[in-house]
Amino acid sequence: MAGTPCTTDADCLDGAQCGFPESDYCAAKGVCITPVTSCQGPEDSCACQGGAAVCVAPGYQSAPINGKIGPCADDAGVATDAASDASDGANE
Repeated sequence: MAGTPCTTDADCLDGAQCGFPESDYCAAKGVCITPVTSCQGPEDSCACQGGAAVCVAPGYQSAPINGKIGPCADDAGVATDAASDASDGANE
């Protein structure tokens, strides 16, 4: 299913999308793949560069992921620990 190297969907032809192997996390390199209408697994994976990534095919995300499941920070894809998550709500 994997094909031509890519960095964005614009690098792919014939309706293919740029997908990044989930197993490579932030080191993933994009390849043009045929997208599917539904994927199994997490739908809200966090992208390494911030925000969320979506599944484009089994085992492939729309951006390199950091292994964290959303909600995802918009400014950084670095996973946070439970202690800093808990302190975030303490000042509200």
